[in-house]
Amino acid sequence: MTNGYNMVTKGFEPASGVVKSGIDFKLEKSGSVSGYIVDEENNPIGGVRIKIVYKDSLLRLDFWHTGTRKTPQNGFFYVGNIQSGLRFVLKVVHKDYKLFVSPIWRLEPGERAEGLRIVLERK
Repeated sequence: MTNGYNMVTKGFEPASGVVKSGIDFKLEKSGSVSGYIVDEENNPIGGVRIKIVYKDSLLRLDFWHTGTRKTPQNGFFYVGNIQSGLRFVLKVVHKDYKLFVSPIWRLEPGERAEGLRIVLERK
């Protein structure tokens, strides 16, 4: 993934020291999700870790999106560069709250899921 695009053409790796030209790659706009993490009284929760777990992969069944996002005190989160067409869940973790795993999602190329509100329950 690079700067909001995912490479759709896969499996090309030139030999070491070989310069290739005239090769076309298909890029697809990546997706994103954003919103707020709040408690049951609608107070924002900071310090929440958010990960994307892909459910489709030729390599393995579940794999993590690169990097964990941690919410600031206002509870806002943004995760970009989500590969379109693959099923994924949001996994939300905080030591004082129950684990939250979203339903399975799939984004179209360039789709942005904005304004999400995830409510965590205290342990």
